[in-house]
Amino acid sequence: MKSSPLVRRYIDPNSIALEIVSKNYSEVAWPPGIARVAERCRKGFWQLLDQEPHQEPFRIPPAEYQYDERGDELEIGLLPKCTGESKKILTPLEIAEGRTHSDGNKWRFHFSDELPLRLSGNPELLARYQDFFAACRLFNNRAHMIATSVAQAFDAYNRFPNEYPGSLVKRVQRGRAVTRLLRYEESKGSKLVVFDHSGKPTYTNESDPRRILVFPGTKFWGVTRGIHGTGTVHGVYDPRSTHFDATLHHDRDCFTVHWLSKPEADNYRFAIVTFVHCALKPEDVAFMNKNMAALAIDPTQYAL
Repeated sequence: MKSSPLVRRYIDPNSIALEIVSKNYSEVAWPPGIARVAERCRKGFWQLLDQEPHQEPFRIPPAEYQYDERGDELEIGLLPKCTGESKKILTPLEIAEGRTHSDGNKWRFHFSDELPLRLSGNPELLARYQDFFAACRLFNNRAHMIATSVAQAFDAYNRFPNEYPGSLVKRVQRGRAVTRLLRYEESKGSKLVVFDHSGKPTYTNESDPRRILVFPGTKFWGVTRGIHGTGTVHGVYDPRSTHFDATLHHDRDCFTVHWLSKPEADNYRFAIVTFVHCALKPEDVAFMNKNMAALAIDPTQYAL
């Protein structure tokens, strides 16, 4: 299988894979045109948040969510605003990580290809947000291409004795991408930090549209049987107080592509992230369920 021309032109999947093995993440050069697409996403997201009558159709009831092979919800649409409240029900991953509260003061929106289908009965709303959906879909497509190419690189290096079963790229090809938009309110200059395998922090160039960040999540850990770590621990913090605004955590996808985070007017912070999930086999699920304790996070091991 060949990678897409776009991916071959701008990134080296082999280098990304090797950096994930050595550092647990990879910061990659990307064409600056991403800034224009990001602005289309921001404009549509702000319009949705500032036009309260538009919000209700985008609030998909949790009972209608799809679920992955582990039984985790695949959320879509406009999600309830996080206000730092205590979580009523904890997932096994949240229990392992010690995530008992939601993050504070942020809006979240998840786009997947099924969302416009959910709104097919409201053509006026679909027309109004057509460009917004197109921009989100572009991030989904690009991230899935990147993840597929990186997965192919991992499969090429998958050799005995450090070997995982089956094909990572085939699992990613059958997976789905979800682009998350975030609006942090009263963010106070918060920034993203990621940690390497040893717990050393890295402060990324998150506001530079010419750089993107690629790192693995817990499904990567499960499929590769922990050979390359448990996924990247990361969080959001205020550099003036070294206080984490969001609990340290792993993403529960296979690969995350962090496109851009930047401050906005009125003390907002806007971020775009795409989660690329992979299709898990029953033996992957069994490994993850059995070894969930490996995802425990000791905050003292991740000091700034």
